[in-house]
Amino acid sequence: MRNPRNVAIHVETLVTGSFVENGYVLWRDDSDAAIAIDPGAEPERWVAWFEEKGLTPAAILCTHCHLDHCGAVKALQERFQAPFLIHHEEQVMLDALPVQCEMFGHPKVPKPKVTDHLFDDQVLDHAGYRITCIPTPGHTPGGTCFHVEEIGTVFTGDTLFAGSVGRTDFPGGETETLLASLKDLCERLPDETRVLSGHGPETTIGTERTTNPFFRVER
Repeated sequence: MRNPRNVAIHVETLVTGSFVENGYVLWRDDSDAAIAIDPGAEPERWVAWFEEKGLTPAAILCTHCHLDHCGAVKALQERFQAPFLIHHEEQVMLDALPVQCEMFGHPKVPKPKVTDHLFDDQVLDHAGYRITCIPTPGHTPGGTCFHVEEIGTVFTGDTLFAGSVGRTDFPGGETETLLASLKDLCERLPDETRVLSGHGPETTIGTERTTNPFFRVER
């Protein structure tokens, strides 16, 4: 799909780190401003990608703040002075980064500084990209999916995967809350919506609504 100015919007996927996490960049042909979503690990690779493309992150968004989804944020902030935004309920997870690293025996992840907090159903307009923040707590307290309507795509982090959902047995997770979030996501978005998640292959809302055992909701 294309934006009203008939300029293609691209989605680049960067798979990084020992958790094989999917991070994403939104960018388009008529601008050097991009949006980074869940830059998880290998910070030098993220910085190099932007430099090689001649792009600058106009904003860095994280669906949630598990260590594998925000490990490259600080490097991007320092290199490009990019604003970093998370849901206000997710600050507790960001503050717990040292505990997360210890729990997984993972090297220390540098804690980035939050520029602004996001709120339920907030619509962002950064560098011309309109992004709706859909609240999807359950995997973490402030889990958020980012819906970009003009390209028919939702970035779900670890809320929803192809054929599965995020774990709820980590601190801050709640199964019933996650299931309620999935029901809401299903009701909000058209079946043809492309789902780009934090791990694994892409899917669609319609596919998950009809085949995902955690996501079956009658309309």
